[in-house]
Order: sequence, then C-alpha cells, then structure tokens
Amino acid sequence: MVKREPSNINQVAKKAGVSSMTVSRVINTPDKVSKETREKVLKAIEECHYYPNSFARGLASNKKYIIGIVIYDSYRTRHNMFYEMINGIERVASKFQYNIMLFSYVEGEDYANRIVESGMVDGVIFMGVTMNYKDIKYLDKIGFPYVVIGKRNIEDVDPYTLALDYREAFQRATQYLIDSGYKEIGFVGVARDFDPDLDKLLGYQSAFYESGLLCNPENIVYFDGLHKNGLEAIEKLYDRGIHVMILTDGRRVQEVLDFACERNLTIPDDLFLCIFDNEKMDVNSTLRFSALIDKERQFSVPQIEPNNFNAGQEAAKFLFSLIKGENCESKKVNVSLDFVL
Repeated sequence: MVKREPSNINQVAKKAGVSSMTVSRVINTPDKVSKETREKVLKAIEECHYYPNSFARGLASNKKYIIGIVIYDSYRTRHNMFYEMINGIERVASKFQYNIMLFSYVEGEDYANRIVESGMVDGVIFMGVTMNYKDIKYLDKIGFPYVVIGKRNIEDVDPYTLALDYREAFQRATQYLIDSGYKEIGFVGVARDFDPDLDKLLGYQSAFYESGLLCNPENIVYFDGLHKNGLEAIEKLYDRGIHVMILTDGRRVQEVLDFACERNLTIPDDLFLCIFDNEKMDVNSTLRFSALIDKERQFSVPQIEPNNFNAGQEAAKFLFSLIKGENCESKKVNVSLDFVL
C-alpha cells in the first residue's frame, strides 16, 4: 500500500486557487468567507485529504474544537438510539471541523464540573432517559453552551432543549385511527411522570378533542413495566371491546403477542395496533408479530418512528449556534417524528 503524505495548507490553497490566509479563514471563521469561496476551499480540503490540527487551531482561537456528549444510560433506553444520534452529531461536527468526546455516565458522578474545569470541550450535548439535573443547572448558571436531547422539566431552569415532538406525532397517529372510523381507541402507556410519555398522552387526547369526540379515561391504561401487569392491562381493554390500541413503547409488544397468541387473534381483523418505535422489539418478538399479521391483505402496522439521526444533527446545529454566541429565538427546538403506514 502506498503511504499518502499529509497535505499542508499551502497545497490546499494552490488547489483551490486562493491564498493560505483564505484557507485559514474557512477553517477557523467560515462565516467571514463567501459561500462560493468556502465551498471551493472545502472541496480542495477533501480532495487533498487535509486534516487541520485541532490543537493548533485551538491555540490560535482559544477554542478546543471538541464538543462533549454525555450519555446517561438506562435499562429503558436502547443503545441503537444513542448510536444513531451520535452519528447525526458527528455529521454536523465534522462540517465545523470539530471532534467529539464521549462521557459515559456513572451513577452519582457529576459531569458539569469535570467538563468545565478540564477545559476539554467548547460545548456539550446531554442525552439519555434519567439525567443528572445538577449538571444541566450548573452549566446553565455559568452560561456554558449545552443542549439537552429530550424535553425535561427542570426546577428553576429553562434548559436549551432539542425536543422530539411526541405530542404532534401521537395526535397525528390517533387522528388517523379516528379518520379510519375507530372511535374507541386504547392507549397503553408506561410512565405517567416522564415528560415524553406525558406528551404522548396529550397528543392522543388532543385528537379526540379536536374531532369533537369524548376521550374515555377508561381506555387509558398504564403499568409499571412488569410483563404480568401489561398482559392484564391489555386483556382488560380487549374484553371491554377495545380492539384498537396505541402502544407507547415498542417493548410492550411482547405483552400483546402473548395475549394475541393465547386468544388466537390476528392482525388487523381481531386486533388493530399502532406501535411507537418498534426497533425496541427483539428479533423473536418481531418474527412472532409478523406471523400474526394477515399477509393476504398486505397489511402494514402503522408506526410512529423517531428519526434519531436527524435529532442528533439538529442538536449539534443548535449547540454550534450557542458556541458561536448567536442569539437564539427560543431555547427549545422541536423535531418531528415519522408516522409510517
């Protein structure tokens, strides 16, 4: 294999037909260079395989050219979601000539002090289910650039948030079922006190109110995640004549599968489902679920799917606007979810 010698800034300038100073501006202060020149230089950088030294850039600009990502892990969160978001963040970071640094959460550890005092990053993105709000409060207090992925109500703080619009998605899905002629629709939830799950419920209820229909509270069931409780909740709904259900978590499909197999039910004739985030289903559940669907009708189960890659990109764009000191019109950016039929 032929070893490629690293290019330098003068070679990039010659390739782009500009001065080395212009190349430096594109790397360090791209907003001060015209779009046409910037694109020409970026193309030359790519063709020359030129990788600016982030340490040297940091010395010149008093920036680190690194953004941090703190992942608060949880048994409730699938790791694929993190990977997709990180890929989206990386895509945007690379365009700004930034690198990323991952911090995997250890329970009880405060990351804010560690991040700020180390001086390793220019900003940070928080993701996960159960977050350490001390970190967010501290960074907000000192004005350090940060973005939280996922809506959170934090006492005394209005955080910079990239919010997945669960309310709009569940309203759209419920409205689709209502427009399809279903007036009694079950809502199978997991957590009443978790902001995203509450937004899912509000979206479900809004569709009924806007359609002039009564939203029967008896059709809304929650359980604590135990398989037995989930099975009982679904059984009670079905026996009350509720054969159309929205599942707010893909992992709850296991309860539906066991119930459907026990009763010899088929989808959609006996049981019509709308599922949120079916990627949380394991391989065995996916195969069993597919076996219950009437293939002759070529039916596909409606699904609400988060676009995690896009969420990561939007979170990174939001963070870079804060790093650059831009005035943001709002401290919250909403990202839509996909509704797939």
